[in-house]
Amino acid sequence: MNLSKRENQVLALHAVGLTPDEISDHLSVTRETARTTIRNIKSKLNWHKASELTAYWWCNQFNVDFIEKRKQILSASLSLIILIAGSLFECRRVRTRQMILRRTYEIERQYEIEA
Repeated sequence: MNLSKRENQVLALHAVGLTPDEISDHLSVTRETARTTIRNIKSKLNWHKASELTAYWWCNQFNVDFIEKRKQILSASLSLIILIAGSLFECRRVRTRQMILRRTYEIERQYEIEA
């Protein structure tokens, strides 16, 4: 997607962490113009998070295919989530089994004491 010269300027400043207020001061435009430009960039690129815009800008600076990197990062993140969730589930199963055994032992001891 082609961005205008002004949109590229705003995106660059936004990518390095400037707020819309700071961008407006730096480019001598109103705060509303800076905010509107950021909103237009998000709309053009069909992204809604500042982190996505930042990643897009940095990838363009170093000629990295952002879409491919985004897919790789998403895939790695999902794999990590699945691994963590699986290990947490396994830990929960072990704890539940231990609780059942402990409770069974307590009940058996209670009946031994009463008898």
